[in-house]
Parts: sequence; C-alpha cells; structure tokens
Amino acid sequence: MSGQYPDTFYRVAVKAVIKNDKGELLLVKEKSDKWDLPGGGLSHGESAEAGIKRELKEEVGASDIVVVKPICVKSFWLEEKQAWLMWLIYSVELKSDELILGDGVSEAKFLKPSVLAHSVDEREKFIGTFQKN
Repeated sequence: MSGQYPDTFYRVAVKAVIKNDKGELLLVKEKSDKWDLPGGGLSHGESAEAGIKRELKEEVGASDIVVVKPICVKSFWLEEKQAWLMWLIYSVELKSDELILGDGVSEAKFLKPSVLAHSVDEREKFIGTFQKN
C-alpha cells in the first residue's frame, strides 16, 4: 500500500481488561501459546464499544457486557507482519462468569497479571503491568 503517510498507519485493536473478585485478569490464547487480553481488530467505521462487545462475543461467548471506561493506549511493532498494532484498552465488566470459547481461542482463564510481568514477550510483559489498575 502506498500513500502520503504510510508510516502513520496502525492496525487498531480494542482490548478488554476484565478482573474477577480476586484481582485476576481474563486472558485468552488465540492461535498462539502467548496469553493476551480478549479483544481484537476494529472494523472500519466501528466504534470501540461495539468492537469490544463483538470481540468478546466471538472469543468467549460473552453477551452481557458493560464497557466501563478507557484505560490506556499502547502500540506494538509486529515483526512478523512488519506493521504497527495499536491497542485501545478498556475496563470491562461481564455480567456472567460463563465462558464459551469461540473459534480460534484455545484457552481462556483468569490469571494473576504478575505471572506475565517477566515474560520475554513484549505484549505479555505489558499485560503483567495491570496488577494495580
């Protein structure tokens, strides 16, 4: 793709920080052995809230969702795709604890963020910082 500003293009994804009463985060493994926050890429013209709701329905079968507030924005360089990824991260509450794994999700569970704090993977290490948020 050529354009006037090729260095400014990002793949934008919405990610959900969902905590249980023990302070653990809901994490998923999707086509990888790495843990990730649930969520995914926004479709063109889709709002962040609509994107989070769609992604949580697709990944873990969640349909009763409250998007509480934005937490932060984080960018990562994806070496395998030679492109930038931007995460829009929101605090989200699920009204049900029942999880139904969607296509492409091999595992989903609540974990203490600190287990990822020393990961060599940049995205896992970043997720490990959410222990105090």
